[in-house]
Amino acid sequence: MRKISTLALRASLFAAVLFSATAARALTINASITLPNSTLNPGFDFLDVNTWPKSESTANFGTFDFSAQSFGSLATLDSLSITMKFFNLDTDATGFDRNNITLTLGGIDTGLLLNGFSNGTNTLTLGGAISNGAAILASLQGNGGLLAAGLLDATNSPTNPYLFLGGTASLSLADTPPTPIPFTPSETAGLLVMGAASAWARWRRRQVAAVVA
Repeated sequence: MRKISTLALRASLFAAVLFSATAARALTINASITLPNSTLNPGFDFLDVNTWPKSESTANFGTFDFSAQSFGSLATLDSLSITMKFFNLDTDATGFDRNNITLTLGGIDTGLLLNGFSNGTNTLTLGGAISNGAAILASLQGNGGLLAAGLLDATNSPTNPYLFLGGTASLSLADTPPTPIPFTPSETAGLLVMGAASAWARWRRRQVAAVVA
């Protein structure tokens, strides 16, 4: 009887721990937009070549909508990944705008350099650590999951026009190190069943061993 009571106590403690436990999971949110097709708008340039200095303006090309995702659960914004298509951005190894053009989110510089695009057509996925994460997260959560994206040219001198050529831009934002997220009720129930079954099996083995002995 004492063994059964001890087992019940252990099971209760195990349940309490499970219900209060959190899982260390990386939280990532994703969204996509359709990019403009500059070829359908002759002269359309997101960094207007007639406006100087460029460092004073951020040109938005679209708004990512994360409203259907768990953007409110993000505690920090630590990294991002984006896929984009350009013509003539000139940020590859020989391009004169290399290290000059960065991605902005919510009108805030992410620090992500859009390097690697030639003076032809390229589709690249770029990512890494994010600068100004707290301010960008505040913009995301303050605008109900909407986050405008743009480009910032750090130079004060003219650059050649470049174009978007349509397609899709995909953006991922991650909270790392992981934000602790509570187990779902189904996960908790499953772990409880597994724990109880394991405890019962151990108790049963001891009973059988006692009888054999």
